Amino acid sequence: MLIACETLLLLLLAILVAGLLRSHAELLRRIGPPPDAAGPPGGADPSLARAGGRIASDIAGLTPAGDAMKLSL
Repeated sequence: MLIACETLLLLLLAILVAGLLRSHAELLRRIGPPPDAAGPPGGADPSLARAGGRIASDIAGLTPAGDAMKLSL
């Protein structure tokens, strides 16, 4: 009986790990390729690509108080 419970638990853990790996892979796929996989984006400064940096995009949204806010370089 103990061996059956351990086998069932091991199977459950294997399914859980497989699901977590799949969801992690999906998140990485949505983020995009790693920064070193491509050249500089859109003719950006080549020194940024060599340093492993990426061009930051603007961020716009609302604060918890409901005020509009925009962050940019």
